Amino acid sequence: MVPYPNVGLLFQVERKLRNYEKQERRLIFLLRHGEVTKDYVLDEINRLKNECQVDEEELQKLKETKNKLSHITDAEIKLNEFCQRVRQNLDNANIQDKRLAIEALDIRVTASTQSIDIKGIIPV
Repeated sequence: MVPYPNVGLLFQVERKLRNYEKQERRLIFLLRHGEVTKDYVLDEINRLKNECQVDEEELQKLKETKNKLSHITDAEIKLNEFCQRVRQNLDNANIQDKRLAIEALDIRVTASTQSIDIKGIIPV
């Protein structure tokens, strides 16, 4: 099976994104109460927006990776099922049926003293 991306990282980025609005509200609260200057608040809000944008991009990439890995996992399962069916059918096949299977799968074998290379095509 193909592993999913770190799920904890996905949740961590989502949690960070939810906190940006709270951080902006805290800055505005501090400004209202004279604890910080307007320039400081503007600089911090710009910094937060930049961080937020980076985190949104990271979250999008993580979700895309998770989606791609899900498709790969599905394909891996289907490939394993296909190979199992072929194996079972070949076990019960006569020599003529085995030849037909080798032709259908376009099996090519290259052998040398160093290695054996087997290639074929699996219909999707």
